[in-house]
Amino acid sequence: MRAFAQQLSENNHLHFKPDTLYLASREYSKNPRRIIQLFNNLLSEEELYSHLQDFNIKEHEALLCAHLIMKEEYPTLCKYVAEHPQFIKEDRKTIINHLNNISPKEEGQKDNNIEAYLIYTEPNI
Repeated sequence: MRAFAQQLSENNHLHFKPDTLYLASREYSKNPRRIIQLFNNLLSEEELYSHLQDFNIKEHEALLCAHLIMKEEYPTLCKYVAEHPQFIKEDRKTIINHLNNISPKEEGQKDNNIEAYLIYTEPNI
């Protein structure tokens, strides 16, 4: 799927960075339509940020990509981070312990995919 993401980026002159292609292909390894949707969302977000002076969104493209994935696939985690921004500065073990106390579904079921997502993604900041 990485080759698909890279070809899509090259054919459409998107110039996405390797980290962005990696995140997209890793998260949506079985669904190329989701990669296309993510790239469209990423382009829209980049357009919104492009009007800010002294801020180059391309420098933070992979972070924005990770945020869009988190927002789409792990909305409970995204909401928690928005409400507790200091959370992202915690070490991985502390984050996983916090996540085990979050009930992402109304029925109170834990979403084990969040832990898997954190294990396979390394922070770049």
